[in-house]
Amino acid sequence: MKAIIFSSAKHFIVTLTAAFIGLLSIGCQSTQAPTGELTQVGPTPISTAISVAQPTSRPLSTAADTISSQPQPTVITLTVWATEGFTPQSDLVAEQLSNFETDNPNVKVKIHLKNSSGQASALNYLRSAKEVAPGVLPDLVILDTGDLPYAWRENLIQPLNDKLDRTIVQDLLPAALKLGAVDGQLAGMPFELDLEHLVYNTTLITDTPLLWTDVLSSGVSYQFPAKGRAKQLGDASLSHYVSAGARLVNEEGAAKVDEAALLDTLNFYQHALEQEIINADILNVSESYEQWEQFLSGEIGMTHVSAHRYLTDRRMLSNARPGAIPSAKGAPVAIGHGWVFALVTSDPARQKHALKLIETFMQTDVNANWATRSAVIPTRQSAFYLVANDDPYWLFLSNYLQAAIPQPAFEGFDQLSRALQQAVEQVINKEASPDKAVQNAVADLE
Repeated sequence: MKAIIFSSAKHFIVTLTAAFIGLLSIGCQSTQAPTGELTQVGPTPISTAISVAQPTSRPLSTAADTISSQPQPTVITLTVWATEGFTPQSDLVAEQLSNFETDNPNVKVKIHLKNSSGQASALNYLRSAKEVAPGVLPDLVILDTGDLPYAWRENLIQPLNDKLDRTIVQDLLPAALKLGAVDGQLAGMPFELDLEHLVYNTTLITDTPLLWTDVLSSGVSYQFPAKGRAKQLGDASLSHYVSAGARLVNEEGAAKVDEAALLDTLNFYQHALEQEIINADILNVSESYEQWEQFLSGEIGMTHVSAHRYLTDRRMLSNARPGAIPSAKGAPVAIGHGWVFALVTSDPARQKHALKLIETFMQTDVNANWATRSAVIPTRQSAFYLVANDDPYWLFLSNYLQAAIPQPAFEGFDQLSRALQQAVEQVINKEASPDKAVQNAVADLE
């Protein structure tokens, strides 16, 4: 674990030594007073009194008499667990940390970097530290929005309701607020947002394909990641499935397979296979960036791309146009992702400073600059308008963000997601008909 410390300390050592003073008395006798000394131990000055041999003698004044004995303020060090994307080596991060420490001279910030996923992720460290070493827990943690519900439901983080500047919370984009909310509570403060959308080659397609029927009638290849992650349904197929009207839970709140929506989705895939719009190779692709080079070279007419990738490579896209992910009924769905600040400490005094640090990074200009430098979507509406201006792509995102939902994370979703993914693979691999794959998915969930 690599620790990067941004703190400054000033050490003051005050040493005052009173000189030996000879006191002359009548006759041949003489008396010498002991040395007077002022030292500092810790933050509080401690002085030793100056004494003389003759109690009737008047003590000599020293500099110790003029030094205040007021205790120096205690310095609080906030600990933040972050990921590589939030490294203090970033100019913007370093600048904001410096501004924060200047405005709060008694608070320093220490950042520890964790992996963004896997066993060494911040979420797993929170889990293990709470059990075996609670003293090493941070005050703040930066979490992927996919991890936020788990941290919340395992009581690893504190609620943010009514604790942050109200103007910041009220200024969040609706899509960002959805990402930060869990079970009706504000569990994390989103500071960046991303999602996938369609991009198509305008030399092959003139009108944006909004519906599945538009895709099938285009005769142009449509490739999307169908492998999923960890044998669970990927964003592309989840978007298709939900756009077909799928309900993910039954009346009792338990996970369920929406047979009608799944059948519509699988029939779409089967027709696309028959017309060679898609092929089985998409089962080898789990992330949209893996097909990006094929799109840029003209091998693919339509594909999915993250807003981050589109913004990063936008200058290379002379014959490309963004669009919503094609849907069954004209109501597109996008799966939103992002990163949030989450509050870990339960100590009121430390919470006060940790919340101020969040607010420092959530100022409108900072949120806008972060989005611009990182090629992501800002989470505050005021920051979004600063970045968007009158750019057509940002106007598209403004509308498309209304279709964004967070990755589902309710109890039982993982099992449901695996059953749905298996049905997708069975149809694309031609191992089962859409009807049979639906039956298998229902049986797998029972």
